[in-house]
Amino acid sequence: MELAYHLKHHVQLMLKRDKDLKWEKNRITYFAAIYRFYDEDRETNYALVKNKATEGVVSNEYIMFDAFLIETNYEGSFTLSKDIISRSDVVRYCIEIDPNTLKKQTQGILEIS
Repeated sequence: MELAYHLKHHVQLMLKRDKDLKWEKNRITYFAAIYRFYDEDRETNYALVKNKATEGVVSNEYIMFDAFLIETNYEGSFTLSKDIISRSDVVRYCIEIDPNTLKKQTQGILEIS
């Protein structure tokens, strides 16, 4: 994924490909690419999830987005500013999403802490 490469080399977010995210819906198994990184200095987990899955998308409510960057830590604070990400050459549009606004199906899929 071009975004994972870019974040690794230009934002020093050392993401590595992990085992695909897997879920089932209506007896169909879906897979989506996921990249992870744990920043020891910030004590923060990062997960980059490709929105396009093997069949359809991870999030229908955000179908226009190519990926989700999920940042989790014990303090519940966000250390990676969307301003830094949006300055990237490969990011055209970047917003923060309140997880509570996602449908339960999407929340379950993206629960990656």
